[in-house]
Amino acid sequence: MTTLGYYASVSTVTSGAAAGSAYAEIQPFVIVGSDSSSMGIVEIGFSLATATASSVGLIEAATQGTISAAGTHLGKSERVGLPLGVSVGNLGTAWTLAPTISGTPSFFRREERPAVLGDRIVWTWPQETPLKLANTGSLLLWNFGGGAGSALEIYVRWIEGVVLSQATILQPFSHS
Repeated sequence: MTTLGYYASVSTVTSGAAAGSAYAEIQPFVIVGSDSSSMGIVEIGFSLATATASSVGLIEAATQGTISAAGTHLGKSERVGLPLGVSVGNLGTAWTLAPTISGTPSFFRREERPAVLGDRIVWTWPQETPLKLANTGSLLLWNFGGGAGSALEIYVRWIEGVVLSQATILQPFSHS
């Protein structure tokens, strides 16, 4: 595998989410000179900030939300030498127009967490095959349960730049 890029991350505390709404939204954030098409998520972690049973799912948004200025948390490059804040990722926790999901949702991950303060989950993807985020798309941490969920301590870590592996390199097609 060849990696031409670097890691970036962001963390924050969300407010609790009402049933059928977003805790947080992961969006690409285009900065001049960056390559937002190469944002590949390798890790998402969260813990319950209150002792409230919570349903948390990771799902692609049907419509991207409009993140308010107060709800914007820009990713920070983990590459030494790059100025802080130069990143292609944005974690939103408040919206002027909330994101939505499809009527028949299909989640990447789902967790039902008990009412235990600090209960923690970490979802990972291999560096070679990260969860890719399209330039115009977004991912949501969504409350799929029937009641309000806990506030979440959340972090997201991703690769920016080009990541190649045998699985992503196209091979010539041949007939036999």
